[in-house]
Amino acid sequence: MLTPLLFAIETPDQVRESLNRLEAGLGKGQAVPIPAQLRRNLSLTENSADPVLECDEILTSLHIYTRTIRNPFSDPLTTKRGLSIVGRYAFGSPDVPLNTQRIAARCLNNIIVLAQPMRQVFVDEGYPQKVIARLKNGDPEDELACGNLLLFSSVQTTLDLNPFFESGDLAEPINDNLLRHSKSDVPLSNDPAQPAVASLKLMSTLAVSYEAQAHRFIPSFQPVFDLLDKVRIPSPPMQLPVSLLVGCLASVPFHDKSRKGVTFLKSNVDKLIDVVDASLKSYAGKAGEMNLLTPMVALLRVSQAADLESETIKQLKERLLPSEEDRKEVLGKGKTLPHRLLHFGVNSTSPELRDPTLSLLFELSNKDSREFIRNVGFGNAVGYLTTKGINVSQEDMAASGADANNSRPINPITGQRMDMEQDVDLPEMTEEEKEREAERLFVLFERLRATGVVNVENPAARAASMPSVEEVNSSDDEKK
Repeated sequence: MLTPLLFAIETPDQVRESLNRLEAGLGKGQAVPIPAQLRRNLSLTENSADPVLECDEILTSLHIYTRTIRNPFSDPLTTKRGLSIVGRYAFGSPDVPLNTQRIAARCLNNIIVLAQPMRQVFVDEGYPQKVIARLKNGDPEDELACGNLLLFSSVQTTLDLNPFFESGDLAEPINDNLLRHSKSDVPLSNDPAQPAVASLKLMSTLAVSYEAQAHRFIPSFQPVFDLLDKVRIPSPPMQLPVSLLVGCLASVPFHDKSRKGVTFLKSNVDKLIDVVDASLKSYAGKAGEMNLLTPMVALLRVSQAADLESETIKQLKERLLPSEEDRKEVLGKGKTLPHRLLHFGVNSTSPELRDPTLSLLFELSNKDSREFIRNVGFGNAVGYLTTKGINVSQEDMAASGADANNSRPINPITGQRMDMEQDVDLPEMTEEEKEREAERLFVLFERLRATGVVNVENPAARAASMPSVEEVNSSDDEKK
């Protein structure tokens, strides 16, 4: 634990003097005593005589100073020299006490966060390899600092982490750290400075940036589910820690079909569905609608990973597909989760959101267009099927007109049970209105047939092609 600060660094001149003092202490096994003039400049008391404690004090003060730097691109701390001095205390010398190394690592993290050019300097100086080596020790303090250092140095730099993935030095310690956190009885909080948060951020970022290496994080999918299972869903739901945990599930390819026998705990799947449910209530049709993307993708990946006959698929179908009770209304118009999920998938203005939502329902329909139409109604299904280039025949539409469970007739367009449809009292159409409606339907059928997606026969064209029958009255027969 750090002692109370004996001084504060507030100006660039004090930073320069502090760096000079730190540089003088490098390689001596311990920090050198602070010269009297520097002691006066830093307002140090004469009682702070321990050189190691004084070094820790300076590094701690520099760490605090990084939070208030007004011009990070011209400050002496955010230069190659400043980074190098602090970096050598953090990772460059085994003679530096461990506590001092950790203080320096936190200060180093703030430097590369403040001044983006310093990230490339950090890479050029060879620090990422040293960070990865320390990440292996499994200490939460090192996990937090090292995770953040790797996270920021991997963005907009020339750093190539592929060799570290291939050697097993990178993914394995991250997986080990997350497994350790998942065994804790204490749920994650919304504090961004938790070691587990650093590992989760690092994993999700690397899984996206290094897609070919993302499979190396598959061992963490169950620990991430376990961590999610322990936390309370906040309102709105997509904030720490839920947003980060769900983001990891959406990033890691645990749905890879080359993996056999993927199983999910019922409580894990229920929790993820609850997150989707809460997200639909909070974001659907609103400004924050894109918050729904990661939970939808995560749930889609669960449906893709589970075997068709598994309990997980049965669980998903039970909670997400319309029930007989849901079919008392036009599908997508009610207030239950299946209604709201379908309404969102059809009506979202963003194709990035529509596709995973409807793909989820298509997966739960065994990827069968006929079953998909039966589950959601032709009116809700046709747009998705068209974009995927899936043909729909008249037989598919006809087969969708009966509930697969009890054979009750349903409206194939809306998915509603026909016995629950309300009679619409409309005035009788005039002959002119009938002709206009017939012409409109003729054009619509011709356009639909021309797309090649839906194979239907225009009833008007069919009637026109049939041989006509002329009625002859009985009086004419008698004359003949």
